[in-house]
Amino acid sequence: MFKDKTLVVDARMLDSAGIGTYLKQLIPFLSDAFLLTLLVRDFQPKWKSIDQVECDVPIYSVKEQWKLPFQIPPCDLFFSPHYNIPLLPIRAKKRCVTIHDVFHLAHLSSLKLSEKLYAKAVISQAVRRSDLIFTDSKFSYEEILRYSDADPKKIHIIPLACSSNMQSSIDFEKIQEKYDIPDTYFLFVGNVKPHKNLKGILAAYQRSDDLPPLMVVGKKEGLLNQDDLQDLFSEHPELHQKVHFLGKIPDHDLLPLFQNALSLLFPSFYEGFGLPPLEAMRLGCPVIASNCASIPEVCGDAVLYIDPYRPESIFDAMLQMVKNPSIRQKYKQLGNERVKEFSWEKSAEMTIQAIEKIL
Repeated sequence: MFKDKTLVVDARMLDSAGIGTYLKQLIPFLSDAFLLTLLVRDFQPKWKSIDQVECDVPIYSVKEQWKLPFQIPPCDLFFSPHYNIPLLPIRAKKRCVTIHDVFHLAHLSSLKLSEKLYAKAVISQAVRRSDLIFTDSKFSYEEILRYSDADPKKIHIIPLACSSNMQSSIDFEKIQEKYDIPDTYFLFVGNVKPHKNLKGILAAYQRSDDLPPLMVVGKKEGLLNQDDLQDLFSEHPELHQKVHFLGKIPDHDLLPLFQNALSLLFPSFYEGFGLPPLEAMRLGCPVIASNCASIPEVCGDAVLYIDPYRPESIFDAMLQMVKNPSIRQKYKQLGNERVKEFSWEKSAEMTIQAIEKIL
């Protein structure tokens, strides 16, 4: 290990869903391998044995670009876990960046003009200025090369994983009472952005009143076109009885929801990896997922695939899960085997080995 080498990690997104999980899993391994410093919004008691620099500047902002570089202490390597790298010079001998996906380049038409300009400029600089680029899947590797001039020799594909000791001490009955959860339900987990395709699920619900309710876990505000969503509920008021937005909830509350769900619904149009299906597999929850982007690469034959562009495909898969216990059991068993192929230990080892080669 390179315990004499200094590594500074931008950990300001520790509380974010996907990137926060990524950081929380890698930090202990990086701390064992290097002299580690974390850039954090607020001091993190959990990591009190690790040097921390408080840096409360908002991501994707002008302020981030002129203030962040001066917050980064001298180091051998600066690690950005997302493409929002500092554009000004920093006091680091080397840089690495993780680009989980290039959704913002692949779907420019869905962005505001300011978002388009920011994404194109910063991702372009991230691949150019970084000595090392991590990404989560072969799909994202190919997308990075398609939408940028990245040097393929810099890019390392390192799959994500889910924790092997996911467990909750909370009884499901308490969760049911706390969030008003029925005995039978489908589950959707993720920030409700347009490419997550919640509207496809809602369109599937319009086909029949016989489907069990849907529990939606994740941030909603500002992420889905609220006018479109309101129109959908206005045209189909019965959806109010079927779809329940729980918002962002603690992990220890979420685990029992996975364990007792009829199925996780993951109908995304675009994913660089997609952790919720693996988390569901780990917890014995069968998965219905899209047949596009990185999802087949990650999920193999362990999920019931749907065409996310066809609500009838989503509906048919949901109906199979409702009516056929053997289908649910099949995908529980396949998921249990598939998830064993991924581990944070393996991901961390690959990350550390790649870093060591450039130091």
